[in-house]
Amino acid sequence: MQKIFLLLSIVFTLQTKAQKAYDEVVYKGKWGNFSIRVKFAHGYTEASAISTIHKKTKLVKTYLFNKMDDNKIYFTNPTNKTSFTIKNMDMEDELPKKTTVTIYYNGKQEEFEVVR
Repeated sequence: MQKIFLLLSIVFTLQTKAQKAYDEVVYKGKWGNFSIRVKFAHGYTEASAISTIHKKTKLVKTYLFNKMDDNKIYFTNPTNKTSFTIKNMDMEDELPKKTTVTIYYNGKQEEFEVVR
């Protein structure tokens, strides 16, 4: 009986959810027919992502972290040519309440704000 209890306690311990080594901050915004959700992983930028949700079709596309330089974070989706850039996200400082996102698509560039 003790062996079963020990085995069950080990299984439960292994299945517990591990804590993240970063804080996830969610920013939301709108652009055209899309709702935009930015999940910024403060402390581990590589885990950040941007999702677009089409208002009518509810189709979701996710753009993953690509690279970072000069306080700019770049997001891409390998299935299309659209990409996003977030500027002025200093990893050391407190995150802003709102920030500007730039979207690049079909040779065009547009900016919009997202807020948390």
